[in-house]
Amino acid sequence: MAMDTVVIPKPAYNVLRRLTGESRPDVALSLALKDLVRLRLEAARSTSAAFEQKYGMTFSVFEQQWKAGKIPEPHGYTVEKDYADWEAALSLWVEAQQKGLRPNNQVEMIPVIQTLVQTGKWQDAFDLSLTTFKRQPRVQPMLCSLWEQWKEEGSVPPEFIVTSGEVFAELGCQ
Repeated sequence: MAMDTVVIPKPAYNVLRRLTGESRPDVALSLALKDLVRLRLEAARSTSAAFEQKYGMTFSVFEQQWKAGKIPEPHGYTVEKDYADWEAALSLWVEAQQKGLRPNNQVEMIPVIQTLVQTGKWQDAFDLSLTTFKRQPRVQPMLCSLWEQWKEEGSVPPEFIVTSGEVFAELGCQ
């Protein structure tokens, strides 16, 4: 693996060292960047949740209604800005995933799984649930609780009922 040399100014290094508790600059920088990604993903999830509350629907439903002209003032500044910000927040997860950026603690994947469900991406939520469980089995109770909640709410689409049963089986939910 090729390595590039990067010069980190002393004040930046001091901040990195204090933030991470790591004296090695390469490790400190890596830890700080991972934290930044985690924070950005959490901010994206929060942004998405705020828009869902504001409009009373997931982004996929909003997008369909916006394209169909069913959203009031679809080309007004506020609605177009909300659309762009909402779409950007959701695409952040996709970009992070493509670059192989993931949190170290799999508990941090729970909000991402919730966002995938809220945007109607059930298969992605299923796949990520299983991957999360395989990487850190202690998240099993949280995952089982989420899938049980979605099942009880009736939010699981009919075509996905069988798959949700597979989730319970794969996770060992009671």
